[in-house]
Amino acid sequence: MAIQEWVRLMDGQPVPLERALAAFDQFVLHDRKGDLEEVSVLLDGLAQSIRLEHVEILETTPRRKAQLIASYLRKNELTGVVEKSQYHNLRNNFIGLALQGGGQAALPPISVGIFCSLARRLGLIAEPCGFPFHVYAIVSSQDERVIEDQSPSQSIYMDPFRSDTEISRSDLEAQLKTMGVPTAEHEMYLGVSSTSDMVRRTARNIMDSIQATPNIHDLGASGDSAFPDLDSSLYSALWALLLLPENHAAPLQRARFLPYILDNIEKQFTFDIRLAEMYMLPLFEGSQYLDQLRDAVRVMRAGDSMPKQINVEDKSVRYVAEENIVDVSIDAGVNLMSLAGRHFKRYDQGSKAFVSNLKDEYPDD
Repeated sequence: MAIQEWVRLMDGQPVPLERALAAFDQFVLHDRKGDLEEVSVLLDGLAQSIRLEHVEILETTPRRKAQLIASYLRKNELTGVVEKSQYHNLRNNFIGLALQGGGQAALPPISVGIFCSLARRLGLIAEPCGFPFHVYAIVSSQDERVIEDQSPSQSIYMDPFRSDTEISRSDLEAQLKTMGVPTAEHEMYLGVSSTSDMVRRTARNIMDSIQATPNIHDLGASGDSAFPDLDSSLYSALWALLLLPENHAAPLQRARFLPYILDNIEKQFTFDIRLAEMYMLPLFEGSQYLDQLRDAVRVMRAGDSMPKQINVEDKSVRYVAEENIVDVSIDAGVNLMSLAGRHFKRYDQGSKAFVSNLKDEYPDD
């Protein structure tokens, strides 16, 4: 389901920002809540809470409305990062975790994603602005009014990651000049960024978070200290960058990430061979890497045709005869969760079984 959201973006189809960002969560959820639909429900609930807390919000000016939304998010610790030392915490890159956990655990793309998604539910037009090294939100009114009575401005900039106050365009232009950005290029950095760009930024932030981890072995092997799973997080970033590269560098970027994602599929995500066939092969049609990719898929398919592949709790893959496979009703360990979560929707504690996502992928079957 997650990859399909990015494939739609790749094909030029509209995908809500919240779903494009929540796709990353689907790689790491395992038995936790936070699938694509649940993220939308959480945002609907927050929008309703804002309406109840500020009954005047639908009638107030767009500028005031934006400030009330940002203030609510800051007050409830749903945007920003509380401690600078925790900036690169891996959890901060997942919108579903930010919406559920609070505690200010959302990097700029996630903070802006939450803000924009709520602003749209409350009658505003809100889009991300991909400023260098940061992300702002550009807010305007849906009914073509100026952003506030007696104001000539048709839009404003908000920084929900840092504050609940408006950021002036002149301040942003001054920052660009300080960075040495030519005036002719200012509009490129002050305009609306695409949803695909927000996905790329989040993927790079995930990679930065992984690289910033002092020693991944110190994270522990159980409990929340091992969540989100590093392997699954990296895998999500690789898929995002493979499917949604920068337009001007698409062939080179895809070629760069191809061996890494193939290595991940072969060693840890063996059930995703079909995804390589469905989504990767078409990307490399006519390229010098197509034969290499076909050979890799052929080799993995050959291994897939051997006796049943079993994901083991130590995260290895083993082969056993089908008659030796029996049902058990015991709690799945954390490591097994991180593996099974890639192939199932969630773990049901009551039945001690994994819930299939096939109905979501094939609703007509």
